[in-house]
Amino acid sequence: MVTRRIGNAYDSLDEETRRWMLVELDEDEQGGVLYYPPLLTDRGREEYRWLLREALKHHDDAWLAHGLDKPGLLRIEEADSGAVGLTQRKRYGTHERKRIEKPNSEVMGRSQDAVPTDVIENMAADEFNRYYSRGVCRRVLESGLGQVEIYKIEAGANLHLSYPVPGSENADHAREVELGRDIDADYLLGKLRRNPEEETGEALPGAPGSGLSVRLPA
Repeated sequence: MVTRRIGNAYDSLDEETRRWMLVELDEDEQGGVLYYPPLLTDRGREEYRWLLREALKHHDDAWLAHGLDKPGLLRIEEADSGAVGLTQRKRYGTHERKRIEKPNSEVMGRSQDAVPTDVIENMAADEFNRYYSRGVCRRVLESGLGQVEIYKIEAGANLHLSYPVPGSENADHAREVELGRDIDADYLLGKLRRNPEEETGEALPGAPGSGLSVRLPA
């Protein structure tokens, strides 16, 4: 049975945005900082680079999820053993929290069917959205503009939806995320270039599990 997946709606996803998405990916690879989700096996890491590039170039997060949903590419024992960081456990949801209670020996060697479908889809959506958001930010900055607009693409994880005003370290200056509000593209791009495993306490658009993305300003 073939799983039918529908990708998220990326409002500013066109050839120009894809071009900047690929520039961001190229720079990650050249700098040796390409992020590999921890559920990938060694073979999965090899496949992931090609799958991610093809998804950014021609497809979407649903296509990436379909490409990763194959035997030998993912290992559920990483999630069960606690090797997956807090960010991943938040975004992967209740499936992983329930399975973590089971001994490792019960999950080692299980088939690919043991990986919940929504775990794969969330992982693919997180990584695609991160590069998409970086691409939009880069496009805006290269065009001489400074702001991108926030919008919601899915339910998102259980994170508090606020981000600090750039230049301020005072928590009193935190700003609630509002749909349709603008955020500084340079500030957001810098945050999204960081390793997704780094906990920031911010539900920034484009960040894993936030359910938020950005688009070109109106």
